[in-house]
Amino acid sequence: MDVNALAVIPPTPDEPAMKTTVDYVSKRDQTMTALERSVILAPFTALQSQKTTPPLWLRRLFIVSNNNCTTEHKRRRSDRGELTPSVGGVYGCTFGNIVDFCKPNNAKRSVVAKRISKFIEYILRLSRQLSGLDAPYLSMGLDGSRVSRTQRKVIKELARTKLDSKYGYTSTAVGATAAIITSIWMLLTPQNAEDIMKSDTLAHALASAESALHNWPVAASDVPQTHESALDAECRALHRAIKSAEIGANLASDHNKSPYEIVMSQLHFALLGAFPPRKLQEDSQSDTLDMIDNLALFAHINMANNRKFISLMNVEDSNCAISSLERREQLSSSCSESSWNSMSSSYSYSSSFSLCGSDE
Repeated sequence: MDVNALAVIPPTPDEPAMKTTVDYVSKRDQTMTALERSVILAPFTALQSQKTTPPLWLRRLFIVSNNNCTTEHKRRRSDRGELTPSVGGVYGCTFGNIVDFCKPNNAKRSVVAKRISKFIEYILRLSRQLSGLDAPYLSMGLDGSRVSRTQRKVIKELARTKLDSKYGYTSTAVGATAAIITSIWMLLTPQNAEDIMKSDTLAHALASAESALHNWPVAASDVPQTHESALDAECRALHRAIKSAEIGANLASDHNKSPYEIVMSQLHFALLGAFPPRKLQEDSQSDTLDMIDNLALFAHINMANNRKFISLMNVEDSNCAISSLERREQLSSSCSESSWNSMSSSYSYSSSFSLCGSDE
């Protein structure tokens, strides 16, 4: 997927930034919340090990710092024990979990992490065009927000992930919609595209996440209102992505595209539908879905010229997608910043975003 040619996004007027709300949450509640999880994607390609590759876990993650705010508030005590500050919640996956899930056999974890970071940085760029009440919650799952120290200690998949911090923090939170799209994009090759297309892996993963959130088990006794709003925003993004992916697949099929191009089209449309340059909130969801159904949201896409939005990711002669990643690693050896935008020169945009947020 050529991230430089995906979409021409019209600018939207800047809205006043939402005031960051700091919630005080007990360590017990944060620990109990670690029990709230659901598998949204199991290993699905020969690139992954059926024995050692972990599933992609959907979790409710307490955020202690993000790109806009760091919790400098002191801890408090109550009858529930010590309370720690949190600036919000993300329903999604940890960066470390995504790296391990997407890591092909015998591949370097650092190379995979850098490639994932590049793609999430593109999604972050899309999210900057969002407005409405859902925008801050969706952006928190893209902007390098960090999971609380209490949760990090009990989230099992983080214990197995070893990654040099210059390639990213394993405890960074990534929203469910972005995590699913990124994972399938990472593992897609011309060789496995037909299987992914026939099994409709993307649609099933998105639907699984949406269903899990609609029936989310609440283990903690006190759920902050910001977490409920974050859950609703992620559900709406998943629903838009599901409808958009179906349209992308149908349009690509109508133009006799290859299975690889069809899946890439699904991913592309799912991204544009989940993070459209519109006002996103509960009372505008139906209008946005209408724009997806009547293709108004995708009017700028020329399906006949697939080179406008599809790239074969430089996978020429390999049976393993990581070979192209290793070539990109060599080309981008000069990149040393520990951020989503530690990317090769093929990416024309830049960002001040960094994964190196403050710790709890």
